[in-house]
Amino acid sequence: MADFTDYIDGGGNVAKGNDCNGIFILFGQKCVSFNETLVGTDEPTPLPSPSPSTHLESEYPSVSPSFSSIDGLSCDRLPKDGESCIDISSFDELIQLVRDAIGIIVFCPFIVTKNERDLIYVTTNVELICGVPRKCKITGPGRHIVVDGSSSKLFVQGIVFEGATIGAIHIKSRSSHVQSFCDVVFSENSGASRGLGILTERNTYTEISHCSFLENESSDMGGAIFNRGAMLIENAAFDGNVGRGGR
Repeated sequence: MADFTDYIDGGGNVAKGNDCNGIFILFGQKCVSFNETLVGTDEPTPLPSPSPSTHLESEYPSVSPSFSSIDGLSCDRLPKDGESCIDISSFDELIQLVRDAIGIIVFCPFIVTKNERDLIYVTTNVELICGVPRKCKITGPGRHIVVDGSSSKLFVQGIVFEGATIGAIHIKSRSSHVQSFCDVVFSENSGASRGLGILTERNTYTEISHCSFLENESSDMGGAIFNRGAMLIENAAFDGNVGRGGR
């Protein structure tokens, strides 16, 4: 029997107080291991091991960008050749740009630091894409993005979320569309809230493809992800995440 004080899975993900891992809690059901995938509330099925990317040169471990043909998976956008990107220099500028925006926004590489109170509120159909994958970084305490409202439909590609203390992404229950994260890094987000990478509420739909969850830690459940809705995970890497075990 596993040690109920401190359980560590094969990906170095830790759960304290239960024989589960620190990555992912599906409300009311079992914890999901780092090498499993979950579609909705079905039983987990094996997840293929991610292979290193050949087109990314970054400080972050990469996951292969060759997306699969899973029905309904929409993580298949890439910036078009010659497509211009937008320069930003502050988190406040990023907030203003995304507020009420509709459509695709392609960013030039950036690093912006936020304070604890400021966040990006997404209520429209918007795609946030880094023109150079994993070279756009939002860092700082608090929460980074909240997705809310019946018209909200968020697609994020190639952005790094680091240093959140409440949780990087919060998807609220009024968000009836599929929210998508592709080739995104959630790194070193740490705090007392559930789901320091992604937190979803009931009646939400989320898909995660070729993302990395690295050393996210919660003193509550779900070090990397806490999901109450329907979620599809494909070819994601989980390493060094810590959370309390499921109840």
